[in-house]
Amino acid sequence: MIWTALQCASANDLIKVQFVQRPPYMYQTDSGAVEGLLINRVEQIFSKAGIAMEWNLTSVNRQWDALMNPNEMTCSIGWYKSESREKIAKFTKAIYQDQQHVLLARKQFSIQPSDRLETLLKMKRTRVLVKNKYTYGPKIDGMLKAFKTTTILSDAENQQMVRLLIANRADFMVTSKLEADYLLANSDPYNDLRIVIPVDMPEAGKRYIACNRLVSDALIERLNKAIPF
Repeated sequence: MIWTALQCASANDLIKVQFVQRPPYMYQTDSGAVEGLLINRVEQIFSKAGIAMEWNLTSVNRQWDALMNPNEMTCSIGWYKSESREKIAKFTKAIYQDQQHVLLARKQFSIQPSDRLETLLKMKRTRVLVKNKYTYGPKIDGMLKAFKTTTILSDAENQQMVRLLIANRADFMVTSKLEADYLLANSDPYNDLRIVIPVDMPEAGKRYIACNRLVSDALIERLNKAIPF
């Protein structure tokens, strides 16, 4: 679906903007409409910047292929920024600050509100469900690596990852409070899961628009000027 920011926008400025199915941040409905908190925000930013855009629903792997091996101007929305990612893509200013990080966990997995995330990740029995190619911020990523926590990698979307938790393929996953609330409200059977916030849970990060190297610095600056956050 092509969504034109301004009729006067140059055709040379058309950017393919990629997203994944990740409600309530971004998703495509059965009717083909593109909706979500970040979708609405990004449309407003491109409109204010006067840059034409085209929504493209695709996988995480294909998004990073387009960012690393550009053959057309492409941006991808909703990413945390990291040192390794900045070597690949150009990032705009932050477009959104996530709510607090939480654990979405199986009820059968023993976690108390007074528990520390560090303690849980050091336990040999702990299995953390991790989205492939995602970052959970430097503190959580660092602990997973330092403690050699057992991680179950998945390329599935978050709603499918919930099913892996329910099927006892892992014990918990890290997500934002907003997303956890949505997943609990839309999971079946939702009562097999619960939200836990360890006392040392790091703050959630900011989300950005990442663009490949074909997107000029001038276009990035136009987007930055249109970002109200």
